[in-house]
Amino acid sequence: MASIKLKFKVLSGKSEKGSLYYQIIHQRKVKWIKTGYVLYTWEWDEKKESVVIPASCDDRFLQIISAKEDVEHGIETISAIINDLELARHPYSVDDVVMAFNRTSKGESSVFNYCRNHIVRMKQLGRLSTANNHNSALVRFINFRGHKDLSFSVLSPEIIEDFEAYLKARGNIRNTVSFYMRSLRSMFNKAAECGMPVHPKLFGHVYTGVDTTVKRAISAGDMKKIARLDLSGNPMLQKARDLFMFSFFTCGMAFVDMAYLCKNDISGGMLYYRRRKSGSPIIIKWEKEMQEIVDMYGNSTKYLLPIITDESGDEHRQYKTH
Repeated sequence: MASIKLKFKVLSGKSEKGSLYYQIIHQRKVKWIKTGYVLYTWEWDEKKESVVIPASCDDRFLQIISAKEDVEHGIETISAIINDLELARHPYSVDDVVMAFNRTSKGESSVFNYCRNHIVRMKQLGRLSTANNHNSALVRFINFRGHKDLSFSVLSPEIIEDFEAYLKARGNIRNTVSFYMRSLRSMFNKAAECGMPVHPKLFGHVYTGVDTTVKRAISAGDMKKIARLDLSGNPMLQKARDLFMFSFFTCGMAFVDMAYLCKNDISGGMLYYRRRKSGSPIIIKWEKEMQEIVDMYGNSTKYLLPIITDESGDEHRQYKTH
């Protein structure tokens, strides 16, 4: 019976990098199939003959996860081919295994891998919020699938309907379910543009709209109570309150816009900025209450508020973890 293993070969002249191959042995004959993946030596476990997942969740993390699941899927496919050839009880060669695998993989595209690569690209383009939203939807879709990948050719409207039912059964409200559906739809539309065989009405039977929610507000009296609270014994809570009040004074400014406000956005008694979500220009009169909050904290960077306090290149992380 033929055997299949995953092998790692160091690239010529590059001792830190190597390629992944499928090694197929049958009747003392060996064939190698390129996987198309290149790893660093520390991303490969020689004893276990497996891909090592990095500890840090950076762009490389998603690429390695994608590679690991893709090659494991490849091994499962080749193993199934070998099993079918054995059950047929006809003589076969190692070349027959390779040809069958090439026929099987031709034109097939992994949904999980495409989405992971798409998310990596969004990060490289600086579209971090989009990447995070798409990743949230993908994680839930992978969980729904029990981590079993599939190709675009078998992805059907019925699977998407089942995914919607899965989300609802776990207590997600209608708008949350729609959010995940729209994120998946965006990625799958890009896949279709790239030539993937995506069903044209994949989301035709699921909700992708946005329900109008009941407006919620507190009274002017409650706002005054919040503003006057003595929180000097809890600096973190006081800072949260002050940033909330700043948003209130600036007509409900979004937190992301507050985080990236710069000192030079104030000119002639007015605050000028652009919404990061839409790019729309906003002009607000600069009031003394806003200045009092700014003066209370100060910031040695170009940013106005004490949210991003270090210009070392990880501004987005500071905003997201604040």
